[in-house]
Amino acid sequence: MALFASVLALLAGVTWYFGSPYYALAQFDRSKDDLQGIKELYDRKDLRKGFERQTGPEFGALPPPLTADSILDALVAPEAVRLLVIEPYGEWQFAAADGLDPEIKRQMGWDEHDDPSMPRILDTTSSWNIDRQGYSAFIARPADSDGGHSYHFRREGFSWRLHTIDLSEELR
Repeated sequence: MALFASVLALLAGVTWYFGSPYYALAQFDRSKDDLQGIKELYDRKDLRKGFERQTGPEFGALPPPLTADSILDALVAPEAVRLLVIEPYGEWQFAAADGLDPEIKRQMGWDEHDDPSMPRILDTTSSWNIDRQGYSAFIARPADSDGGHSYHFRREGFSWRLHTIDLSEELR
């Protein structure tokens, strides 16, 4: 019985080690209606700092009512983070448009039914390269084509949280 329990524990550990990063990525493919669930999958503060480090010098020169802060806030909104993960080759501007504050959208002339990021073909992936950083971190990159964003996760207990997204292009 002890041997069976040991084998079962080993099998569970191996399954978690190899399978949990893919499960963590798949969690972002939730419905847009589950924004609270998506918020729990990433660290907003770390993600925003990561985006700030990726801004170019012309990033602050935006037409009103947009500001650098409003774009950075939009990029860490659950709608935008979800799109950035499920569409690893997509342009960050589409994700930011989904995450913009409703008041800014109204000031820009969009009504509640406008979807500035559609219609378009989502540039998704079905395959990921996982680069383990020991037991407590991994970096995921789309594997079916060159380029794309990179996603940095850290372990929290037996689950993973997204902390940084390295975009394929500078924020400008």
